[in-house]
Amino acid sequence: MKLITMTMIAALTSTMACSKKAEEETPPEEAAKTAAAAEGQAAPQLAADSTAKAPAPEIADEDIPVAADFEEAADAEITDANYKSQLADLKKEIDSDSD
Repeated sequence: MKLITMTMIAALTSTMACSKKAEEETPPEEAAKTAAAAEGQAAPQLAADSTAKAPAPEIADEDIPVAADFEEAADAEITDANYKSQLADLKKEIDSDSD
């Protein structure tokens, strides 16, 4: 019987704590409306899109760079004579990016 009583007390206490926390954490928009209503003034109108996220820009598949887009430039820049120095430069760049 004591276990049931203790469980009920714990449940009621946590429920009361949660409801009080929800009251304390009213969003700023709600707080502004409540404060304005308490003063007898009209609540300020917020822009409808103030909380809406801007839509993501549309990007065509052709606009996204892929490896094939860089093959011609790489073939022109990297030759049998300079591939070792080009590889060393890439390794340095990767190592500096990881720092």
